[in-house]
Amino acid sequence: MKRKILGFLFALCLIVPSGVMLTACGEDSFTITANAQNAQITLQTTEAKQGDRVTFDVVASEMTDDYVYELDRVYYIVEGSTQENVLASETSTYSFEMPEGNVTIYADVNQRAIYKDVSIFKGSLTSYYGSETDIVIPATYSLYDTESNERIIKLNSTDEIIAFEQGKNYLTYLSGQYYVTPTIGSETLEETFVSASQVETYFDNLIQTANSSSQNLSVEIRLTSYVVNTGDVVTEAHLGAFMRPFIEVSQGYLSSFTMKTKDAEYTITQENYEEQMSLMETIFSDGFTEDDLPITYTYGNYYLITEGDDYQITNIATNPISDEAAYSDLAIESIVIPSTITNISSGTFDNCNSLTSVLIESAAVYNSLTDLSACGNLISNATTIKVLKTIVDDVANSNEFLNTTGGYVVTEEGDYYIYSK
Repeated sequence: MKRKILGFLFALCLIVPSGVMLTACGEDSFTITANAQNAQITLQTTEAKQGDRVTFDVVASEMTDDYVYELDRVYYIVEGSTQENVLASETSTYSFEMPEGNVTIYADVNQRAIYKDVSIFKGSLTSYYGSETDIVIPATYSLYDTESNERIIKLNSTDEIIAFEQGKNYLTYLSGQYYVTPTIGSETLEETFVSASQVETYFDNLIQTANSSSQNLSVEIRLTSYVVNTGDVVTEAHLGAFMRPFIEVSQGYLSSFTMKTKDAEYTITQENYEEQMSLMETIFSDGFTEDDLPITYTYGNYYLITEGDDYQITNIATNPISDEAAYSDLAIESIVIPSTITNISSGTFDNCNSLTSVLIESAAVYNSLTDLSACGNLISNATTIKVLKTIVDDVANSNEFLNTTGGYVVTEEGDYYIYSK
């Protein structure tokens, strides 16, 4: 009898599926680990058996003042293998069937630097704001959708940007209608709505208060939808109350907005901007009356200009709103012109008297530097001009001014020829 029972059990083991047999006999568990930078992987368990469903969440790090983080892909690798098993999900939750072996889950995240001081309109760099002395133009960029109709600008009195110098700071250029939260020393004041007629006086008073007590002043400005009332329309100088959203769209910061008067409604986007501006010029030239007010501005989403390959900058131009030179900062000492730039508008660098170091990676710009005033006076004050050797040595390119008539001394440094005086 004992021998018959053992024989029956042996036969049963032969016909039972292996998975069930393993479970009955005690299946091994395998470990699950996570490996990610600039992302948080949340595991529901750190071990599982073969065939179990493994579920976890992946969230990219929050945006900082300097970077935007975007999840690129999520995958796992089985120990002892090099194969990357890529996972797809329309949410932050991912899952896979546990293989036979320990696994490590990875998350690749794109870290994109935010360009705070450049203004881009339809692929052209149109303006720069700030007090940096060394400027690098982004060759390619992306418009990162913040999915919000608010944009925050943070200024500090230790930066020259808060000094209200025309063409050098956001406050002067954007003009009118702010929600402001100032901090003087260690005291943070309540958020205040500052209308067009109050802007310069308000900020001047803040600066004087901070200076009189020798305390640091920092200001957080919230730019969002707003209403222009009768009291804001004092003089022509407050046109910024009406124009700020147009400027925001032209700079590439704002996706769209709606301007609504009592009798009409207009929607302006980056796509229809130039067409709509001709209509707006007629409206503004006719002037506003109390019958038109209040005028309500409702904003679409704000963008951030970040590193990326969605768009390529090919031109450095004047700003379409103010016709200001793209670079008007006297502090700029050096600049890098990337390979993508094919044209620089006249007068672009007229005010950059300290621009003495120019690095050129664009063949088109190299070929266009026929005299000191070429390319918007890019090299008019330059004592050092670096050009990629691959550009100069290419027989398809030529520049008689730099190589002969300009009187430059040419030396070599790494991948560059240096033209100096």
